[in-house]
Amino acid sequence: MKNKFIAVVLMIMCFTLSSCTNNEGEALVATPISTTQTLQTQTKQDIEINLYFYTSTNNNFTRESRVVEREDNTSLAEIALTELFKGPTAENGVRLLSTNISLKKLEISEGTVNVYLNKGAFDGLSELDQVKARFAIYYTLKDLEDIQYVNVYVGDNAPGYNYKPFGTLKKYNLNDYKSEFLNEAASAEQTVQKRNVTLYFANQNGDYILPEVRTITINDNSYVISVIDELIAGPTDRTITKGILTSECQITTANITTVDGVRTLSLKFKKLPLLANTSGLKSEDITYASIVYTLTGFLVDIDKVVIYNGNDVVYTQVTAVKNIYHTRTMYSKYLGTQIALYYPDTTKKQLYKVLRTVYNGDAQNPVKVLTELFKGPNDKETSLAWPVLPQGITAQDILSVQIKGTVAYVDLSENFYTILQQNKSSEFITAFSIVNTLCDIPGVKKVQFLMNGQKRDLLVDKIKIANPIYPDYGIINFTY
Repeated sequence: MKNKFIAVVLMIMCFTLSSCTNNEGEALVATPISTTQTLQTQTKQDIEINLYFYTSTNNNFTRESRVVEREDNTSLAEIALTELFKGPTAENGVRLLSTNISLKKLEISEGTVNVYLNKGAFDGLSELDQVKARFAIYYTLKDLEDIQYVNVYVGDNAPGYNYKPFGTLKKYNLNDYKSEFLNEAASAEQTVQKRNVTLYFANQNGDYILPEVRTITINDNSYVISVIDELIAGPTDRTITKGILTSECQITTANITTVDGVRTLSLKFKKLPLLANTSGLKSEDITYASIVYTLTGFLVDIDKVVIYNGNDVVYTQVTAVKNIYHTRTMYSKYLGTQIALYYPDTTKKQLYKVLRTVYNGDAQNPVKVLTELFKGPNDKETSLAWPVLPQGITAQDILSVQIKGTVAYVDLSENFYTILQQNKSSEFITAFSIVNTLCDIPGVKKVQFLMNGQKRDLLVDKIKIANPIYPDYGIINFTY
């Protein structure tokens, strides 16, 4: 009886102390919490967002702060717009958008956001009220992390102003924009115009397109030629992106036709863009993605694009059926963005920041981001970064990652922790490689580690993980 009593006491002590060991004398499990309990503690975590509504009292925009829940890995931009569409709570706030407005899709890439509203979102609004509505969206989004430019589309089309392109919103207040752009757009005699245009260039690997916003001058309403000339000029920062078109890719004819309400842009190139410069491109689709995404994102209400090489029509390669029509939706899968991944440097004591281009829809998905980290650095990215994970740990060890409020909950398998225990020297750098990477997702401030849905006291034997961990930016190697 005495021996049984001692055994029970030892078992209790083992579960109480963080130094409880496995067969190899190493800390394995401490303070377990059931999966159900852990998920319940994650359910409600609030964040504060700022919304902007037009007010009738001062004919300008007023900020309204609102506390909302962030769950199910929803992006901050989507949360903010969902709240904006509910309308203002203040009595002097003006509801510009109809109650049946909905968010069709969001694309977030390199500080530029493409907002796709449902068809009919602007029905019943005057052109000036449509401008105000776009500014409400712009002000709300630019208050979030890393957002500088906003394009607003109805369906897949770019609505204009006075039948002229509206352009990308950036760093303007409504009154300045009205005086500089809208008054000029309303003038039938104005021949020289300025517009903010989102141009799309290939990334260095040639497998995605990335945006660059540029203010361009347009002469005599030659919108298409002016925009194509900017694509031919190439990107400003050639370390991130590269041009696709060359001077041989001149437009000889550009016209827009409307049949049964469908607006089609026909482009006739002197030389097929693909044949002019294919170096480093993974697919000829990237050439057409650059052209189609740039022009349909700027020109008013373009539904389809037809491209000619001289007199020969160019068929799209992105659909199973041969098609002469190129649409924005066809090429959306090629819109990428860069994410930051933090790997150990050659000393394995500091972190090295690697930028990798991924599909834009994956950039704020924490599972996708962590999976990219677990792949390790590739030869084209840098020779200064090392794989973060000991051999035997793979992306299959990521059970789930959920963002609740400002916390990312990372549920990793028992295999992850077991192998990390066999590589104790990697504990610190592995922990902050994961934490710093996930905290680069907008709105994520800290990371909570879990094992099979349960909390632990220690990652291995030094890093305490019973509570969420903040990133450590002091260990980043900035000397490169």
